[in-house]
Amino acid sequence: MFHFPPEDAWVMKVAEWLTLERRCCPHFRFQVEVGRGSLSLRVESV
Repeated sequence: MFHFPPEDAWVMKVAEWLTLERRCCPHFRFQVEVGRGSLSLRVESV
């Protein structure tokens, strides 16, 4: 699991990265959670 600051700029960076990553790696499942104090990214192999 990766953690980032919950700022708009980080949300956009993570969203852009996920969009590109899903194209090349469809065997991964991504889960993003935005909370009051953190932006979390979980990557799992399916």
